[in-house]
Amino acid sequence: MDSPIIGILSGVGALPVVAAKEAKRQGYRCVVIALFPENKDQLQEYADAYYLVNPGELGKVIEIFRREDISEIVLLGKVSKQILYSDFRPDAHWLSVFQNLTGKNDDALLLAIVNKLDEYGIVVREQALFLQDYILELGVKTERQPTEEEVANIIYGYPLAKGLAGLDIGQAVAISKGAVMAVEAIDGTNATILRGGKLAKGPVTALKVSKPHQDFRFDIPVIGFDTIESLYLAGGGTLALEANQVFFLDMEESIDFANERNITICAFNPQKVLTGLPQIFQEAD
Repeated sequence: MDSPIIGILSGVGALPVVAAKEAKRQGYRCVVIALFPENKDQLQEYADAYYLVNPGELGKVIEIFRREDISEIVLLGKVSKQILYSDFRPDAHWLSVFQNLTGKNDDALLLAIVNKLDEYGIVVREQALFLQDYILELGVKTERQPTEEEVANIIYGYPLAKGLAGLDIGQAVAISKGAVMAVEAIDGTNATILRGGKLAKGPVTALKVSKPHQDFRFDIPVIGFDTIESLYLAGGGTLALEANQVFFLDMEESIDFANERNITICAFNPQKVLTGLPQIFQEAD
């Protein structure tokens, strides 16, 4: 019996490596096309075939996947509109993508890529295909429970973070004593937490959420050990994630680190948060 086949179109970050490793463990033949050289050695270790392609060569991406008989892929790793402002030389396929863009935000760009791939019989699957174990589920994950003030910060900060995400600006905010200390922009979540701690001069409640109409084929929010380390350096406090909406890499290591430093990691129920009641770590009624 032939092995199942999957393609990975790899941007920046650890997710493509984790997925390629899991795909190999599950017996898939895995073909990776990397748009950036980051993690080259690790990707080559787990991929059955590896190609490094310039981000502007969308036609080459399509040609390789079709030559490798790939009809299903996952998009993993960050591929943002920043590439448009680098040494980016789009080919004819890219130019046709730009013609159909409804906006210049990340979602519009990625959706246009998904649609272009679909034209050539290449279907983009949800990112969790090989990453389901990395989705943080509801509950408090650490020994330290959030304080009443931190729960109030989550209730206050969630609609603000969700609104920010809906504008495609960022997906994280840092709150202290019921006030916004920092919001995420192009500098990322870790920088947001550090800025928030500096302005708060102490612990912060950092929230990370998905977009209001999250397309689970791309750009699901991700945190890792460096996020918890940033919270510690910022002065500690609580990291609160929207339950079942965020990839959490290095989870065990991060929870151990948090327990040793009296930091809280939790995943809240957004429906409960919107009621304004404190039972935000319970399932919906």
